[in-house]
Amino acid sequence: MSITGGGVDPFTGGSSGGQTSSGFPAHTLAHIPCHTLLTFDNVPNLEALGRKIREFNAALSSPQQLSETDLAAGGPLDALLQKLSKVAAAATGAAAAAGAPIVSAADVALLRRMLVWPPDKVFPALDIARLAVLDAASALPANHQLALRLAANASAAASAPLRRWLLAGASPLLDRLAPLLAAPTATKAVRLSGAVLLGNLAAAVGLRQLPAEVPQSGDVPLQALSCGLELLGACASPLEESDGVYRCLVAMGTLLVAGGADLCQIAKDLDINDRIHAIMTGARGGGAAEQKLLQVGIDVTSVIARNTGVKV
Repeated sequence: MSITGGGVDPFTGGSSGGQTSSGFPAHTLAHIPCHTLLTFDNVPNLEALGRKIREFNAALSSPQQLSETDLAAGGPLDALLQKLSKVAAAATGAAAAAGAPIVSAADVALLRRMLVWPPDKVFPALDIARLAVLDAASALPANHQLALRLAANASAAASAPLRRWLLAGASPLLDRLAPLLAAPTATKAVRLSGAVLLGNLAAAVGLRQLPAEVPQSGDVPLQALSCGLELLGACASPLEESDGVYRCLVAMGTLLVAGGADLCQIAKDLDINDRIHAIMTGARGGGAAEQKLLQVGIDVTSVIARNTGVKV
């Protein structure tokens, strides 16, 4: 595919191709809207994870510690860890929603005890939770990353009740999300995790899956768009975070397709086009990753142009 979008110059609006009835260059959207839900289903080194949990457990005071029975070889902790591979495999299968739960109520009870550990020791529990939600807070960037991935997985969960629960709370979740993405301590991994969550929420908006009975659902498109802008603003070197920036732009474009003229006008007023053009300028002449950024940038600016009557 031509990186100029089939004859459309993204900087001047000029075209060597056909025109639409509105006078704007014809453009076929290649990357948006996105209705594919993404998950973080990679399985960590389970032996190392078990060792780290036991190490952290030994450093805790007795009220917070897991019992010797919990930690015994082949006991409840090991049983929970061994289930994670099955959960990940089931989540990627065609029949992900079928069958009995893999993670039991006893497993969840054990996990909940670890999730209240101090911030510097909760990392392993969040990693377990990230995968556990596929079956049915602290100030550390690593925990922010895992918490965002946990939310991303919940927003794409095969379990309908879990996904509805997450989508019902999307508005307050986004209120908390923006500061994490814009924080000076945020890492590339944190921003990528946030971008995937935004993409999943955008897909839910586009598919009209947000619960209508929740009054705040109507605020989600603008909130998610604003979070996307915060994320782009936090990327000092967008080309070094091309995957996260790409997914963020796909999410924003999906929201704009669903939101129509009103949301596109807000996007234009927020100078989103300027931010996208800066990314596209840096991406020109680059490799495959940069070409994807150019293409999705053309997609997003094209949607804004069609809905606002302003060439970009």
